[in-house]
Amino acid sequence: MRTLLSLPLVALMFTACPAEPTPAPAPTAAQEPEAKKEEAKKEEPKVDPIEVGADDGGDYPEIVVEPEGDQMKFATEEITVKAGEKTRIKMKNTATVAAMVHNIVIVKKGSGEKVGQAAMAAGEAKHYVPAHADVIAATKLAKPGETTTVVVELPEGEYDFICTFPGHYMMMKGVVKAVAE
Repeated sequence: MRTLLSLPLVALMFTACPAEPTPAPAPTAAQEPEAKKEEAKKEEPKVDPIEVGADDGGDYPEIVVEPEGDQMKFATEEITVKAGEKTRIKMKNTATVAAMVHNIVIVKKGSGEKVGQAAMAAGEAKHYVPAHADVIAATKLAKPGETTTVVVELPEGEYDFICTFPGHYMMMKGVVKAVAE
């Protein structure tokens, strides 16, 4: 007895069982934000940057930073601290316009824009300070006439500082130099 296979059946057998496995499809546009969220979670620190620099009332050297009037600009654009020594940094908001709410966020060198962009998602309740691996310490928001404080102890090196109130980080920035003496 002879069995004949029809040509369409033979063709189906060869296309249904490819010789090489097919690669997984690339993530769709809808799946990409989820992948980015997972990556961002890896960067998030376990501690609140505002709590890290909470003022404990100690007797430390003090630096006062103010805005340049009612502009989105720090009057002081460079701060020098002694490396490894606790230093109190005060954000004294001398602005008079209600919209000029400011803070000081110390970040790893070169990460100000990335942190500034992430600040909106943190929201006002967190003083627009994102839980981001590049954030070292931060003050709370200071409304005009208020002063907020952060205590830092930085290893030798250069850091950036910015104001993370929405839109301010692009103009309100400076450098912190921690120097060995």
